[in-house]
Amino acid sequence: EKLDNSMIYQQIIWAILGMLLSFVAMFMVAGIVLDKEMGLDKRIRISLLRIRTIDNSHLIAILTVLSIYSLLLCILVGSKLKDFTLRQGGSLYLLLLLFSLCLGLWFILLGKVIRHVGRYQYIGSFSILLFGFIGFFYLAKGFVHSGLLYISRFIPNSWFIQGFTDIILNTSLQHIPFTAHKNLAIIAIFLFILNGLIGRRQNR
Repeated sequence: EKLDNSMIYQQIIWAILGMLLSFVAMFMVAGIVLDKEMGLDKRIRISLLRIRTIDNSHLIAILTVLSIYSLLLCILVGSKLKDFTLRQGGSLYLLLLLFSLCLGLWFILLGKVIRHVGRYQYIGSFSILLFGFIGFFYLAKGFVHSGLLYISRFIPNSWFIQGFTDIILNTSLQHIPFTAHKNLAIIAIFLFILNGLIGRRQNR
């Protein structure tokens, strides 16, 4: 079905908000990387805490902050759209939480691989811009055909935009495909497992 210009503008704004959430998550993890650069993480290991426990505590802190941002975004969207139901708001909030979970896991993973805060910020910013570019490119999937469209299937930002579109274009969740939610959950599980494998390897 054809989308009017207002929906395209809303998708672009939603994509920009996703990038802003990414920067918040990146800067939160930057403090963790700085602690590692200064050697403070070695003191934490003396407490015999498991790497997974430490990662989970960092992830909970990130999700706590981003969940507040997510709630404000849902309220903002609900106030601007007509006939925005509570069920749509709940689905949108869940989408934001899954996206935030992917962001947190991604930047924690970067923090493990890159142990210098300056380098981490450069690479983290580049990844945000890259994911954002591919996410914007996903908006043109009905007009262009490129290999980037296949890559976009593995990028959280693309499913973030798709999930938003699925929710806003439907007045009843009975007809909303939760494909975006499922794919974000799959990406989060993959990043969670990858974090665990790298953490155990570095702890040897």
